[in-house]
Amino acid sequence: MSELRIGLVAEGITDLIIIQEFISSYCKENATDVVLSFENLQPRFDRTSGGNNGGWELVYKWCLNNPPGVRDGQFFGGGLFDEGMSGLTCDVIVVHLDADICERIGDKSTIVPVPVTASDSRERGLYIYSTIEEWLWPVGSVSDNRHFPAPAVESTEAWLVAALSEDLSPEEDRNILRRLLEVDAELRGVQPPANGKSLKKSEKKYKKFVQIASPHIGKVVEKCPHFEELVSSIFN
Repeated sequence: MSELRIGLVAEGITDLIIIQEFISSYCKENATDVVLSFENLQPRFDRTSGGNNGGWELVYKWCLNNPPGVRDGQFFGGGLFDEGMSGLTCDVIVVHLDADICERIGDKSTIVPVPVTASDSRERGLYIYSTIEEWLWPVGSVSDNRHFPAPAVESTEAWLVAALSEDLSPEEDRNILRRLLEVDAELRGVQPPANGKSLKKSEKKYKKFVQIASPHIGKVVEKCPHFEELVSSIFN
């Protein structure tokens, strides 16, 4: 058995819950000789934050504040120390962004062209992937195989819907909220709201979602190519 320690950088806590559980589920089915552990690098689980410690801007700031040399010292062990200077030890770092922010990144990315809402999922995912790489590896730095961009098209909720419904292509669905509201209502045994415009996120609710969804990880791999590419890169 080998151990793989994964550092997670994500937009929000519910994203961390989905990413961690789904990577773990994939590993249990496809890399049975690997034992996983996770370090939540961004956002941290802070009970005093009131849940306002997420967002794509904080992923950008994390990358800005942790350039390659800093990451080597802070999060990757080696040399005279078994742990990084932060007290955390990672073998790899996964950095997540949702593709629904493509049009909002603005001057924080130099990747062109910026895909429009009508662009297909592959184009939007590639833009997010390239943006994460640009943030991780500023001009003059050299990338390595310890960092894995994780674009979610249009959001990690699409991965949930892939596991919990029969939708054929959730990455192409621009109304994933509607589908998740339906899934949420079904799990609670109630009718979905006729004009639901938001889903109240909570750790408790999303932990229930992933608990039910994780046995269907094969459906996520089949329907969500960006997730499939992520786990294949990590474990192959």
